[in-house]
Amino acid sequence: MPPRYSRTTADVDLDEEAELRRLESGADPTPDAPCVDLTEPTQAVSRPAQHDEGLLFACAASHQRAVKQPASRGQLRLTQQRLEFEPHGAPRLVIALAAISAFKQSKASVGNVMAKIVLASGESHIFTFEALEDRQRLAETAGLSAAEEAAADRHLSSDPELRRLYQSVVGSGVLSAADFWAQRRGLLRAAMQREGLSTRRQQPTDAESSAATAAAAGCEQPEANAATVAFTLTPAMIARIFEKYPRVQRSFLDNAAEAEAPDGPEVRGCT
Repeated sequence: MPPRYSRTTADVDLDEEAELRRLESGADPTPDAPCVDLTEPTQAVSRPAQHDEGLLFACAASHQRAVKQPASRGQLRLTQQRLEFEPHGAPRLVIALAAISAFKQSKASVGNVMAKIVLASGESHIFTFEALEDRQRLAETAGLSAAEEAAADRHLSSDPELRRLYQSVVGSGVLSAADFWAQRRGLLRAAMQREGLSTRRQQPTDAESSAATAAAAGCEQPEANAATVAFTLTPAMIARIFEKYPRVQRSFLDNAAEAEAPDGPEVRGCT
């Protein structure tokens, strides 16, 4: 039986911690303080950095383990499998993406652009960015993989309580779908492991992307020479498509202005 969920303050307030709110109100981290100790064997390594190996994103940022600790400046990098932070004059911090259970962001309206990464072990890391665009790029680049998106759809289909919570907070605009699942990334990976699926993040080929789309839609992969492909989409899938591609939603509404869209419509498209 899937785990049960309840609507909590964390579901509607991503910056619920009082100390984080204090920083958001304008209290800057101490950029000139000594570097934070990043020498824990499970997180920091001293091997030479491989800057170009699978690099997806890089930007300047500062890091601290807790808001009361001094911050260290450096460069934040995202690869296919890791999030790396290399402070000036100190060992770099390496976090496996598979170990991240939640990604929380401060509100865009406050002065400090911050993100808090929570690991499955309970350890957390706070990063402060120089620009809002840097944090947005990181959040978008480190978004759910195709396998995680498919697992999210399966969870929504099999757990009515989670589906109601999703529809409540995402449907009302309190959270985006990306923020909703960012807080539950550990849940998705645990489910994938129970299903015997790999949680390693990979760059999908065109064929793999097509197969993942078919799997998420709950249909069999078509023949290579098929002229058309038929998908049955759930309401959750449709909501995410509309959120990611506003033009698709506008086109759908324009073409169906006088018709009521049924649940789970069949959508056909040419390959």
